[in-house]
Order: sequence, then C-alpha cells, then structure tokens
Amino acid sequence: MAQISLSDLTIEELVQEAKKRRQSYYMNCGIVGFMAGIACYSTVRNGFGFFTFLPLIVAPMAAKSSKEYKAVKQEIALRTTIKQN
Repeated sequence: MAQISLSDLTIEELVQEAKKRRQSYYMNCGIVGFMAGIACYSTVRNGFGFFTFLPLIVAPMAAKSSKEYKAVKQEIALRTTIKQN
C-alpha cells in the first residue's frame, strides 16, 4: 500500500481520510480496552500469564493510529486557518 502524503490531498479528500483514520483509531482503542479487560480478569483469575501482557503487544498499533489521526486533523486545521486568512 502506497503511503499517502497529506499535503497532496484536497480538503475533501482530507475529510474522507480523517473519517477513515478516526474509525481505525476508535476500533484500535476498543480492541486495546477489551484486551486490557481480559488481561485484568486473567490476572485476577489465574495469575500472570500470556493474556496479562497481550495489550502491551497491541498498544503500539493504537498509538500509531492515534498519531496518524491527529496528523490529518492538524492538516485540516492548518488548511482551514490559511483559507480563512
């Protein structure tokens, strides 16, 4: 998959990209939250094990999607402030 440069996209394409990345961000946060719940339950029930540390493996994905989503939001904000001035 080719990396998309945000500066090459139009404002309408940026809005569409923000919607896609927001959905991905919320999905990843939900998965990490669900896994954290499983980790807590597993730790209380069975002690430390694989499921205790599973959210730590998946958390970088959520952090990356958060960073990408914020970059798109920042680009939209930058362009709208430039357009208004």
